[in-house]
Amino acid sequence: MAPRASRSPGNLSIASTLDAVLDGVDVVFLLWHQASAEHPDAAIDVLARHARRVVYVSSLTVDDDLEDQAHPMTVLHADIERSIRGSGLAWTFLRAGRFATNSLAWAPEIRAGDVVRLPNAAAVRSPIDPRDVGAVAVRTLLDDGHAGVTHILSGPERLTEGTMVHVIGEVIGRTIHVEEVPAGTARQELLDGGASPELADAALTYWSKLIAEPEPVTRTVREITGSGARTFRHWAMDHADEFG
Repeated sequence: MAPRASRSPGNLSIASTLDAVLDGVDVVFLLWHQASAEHPDAAIDVLARHARRVVYVSSLTVDDDLEDQAHPMTVLHADIERSIRGSGLAWTFLRAGRFATNSLAWAPEIRAGDVVRLPNAAAVRSPIDPRDVGAVAVRTLLDDGHAGVTHILSGPERLTEGTMVHVIGEVIGRTIHVEEVPAGTARQELLDGGASPELADAALTYWSKLIAEPEPVTRTVREITGSGARTFRHWAMDHADEFG
């Protein structure tokens, strides 16, 4: 078999770059990595001209019962879902929770010392290894029966943000302490890091909400792939070198 010709990269924010990339493509895996999606319709219209089906990684914070989503990042995902639904494409949405890899943001602090500063360390998450999201995506891309279905993806357990820090410490053989950051200080740090006031306020509100209303735990990974989702400790062991 002759080697397949390489494709030039496409840019989702520049719809005109996508036709060449999508030539001959039947099914698309879509991960919208830009921080905004002010005009997703143009890119999705191009997808619909070429493909018949799309599997999109969305967010479990999208609430179908709300016309106006509360969090700016949730608005992004909800808008893209809405555009896909209206495109004529057969669709599957993978609404995933907190990626375990988000914890790599703590790596500089852990390498430098024994304290990680967190707002709302008691927020309860159900972290998922991105490899499990990928495994579900493969099955939904290849298997029939997932068109028009929204799958909620999570890891196998609930852990607070603070507990995740301690798990990483145990894995690397060190005691890592958690320092709670006051909301006002955390907000200013988010703004200093480039977040808009709306995003900073929404993030802090969501993290606070998770103390009383934890993220869900689902069996979707096992049901679709036949294998249980990896634990956060498993993920941390695989990434121990990145924490020093």
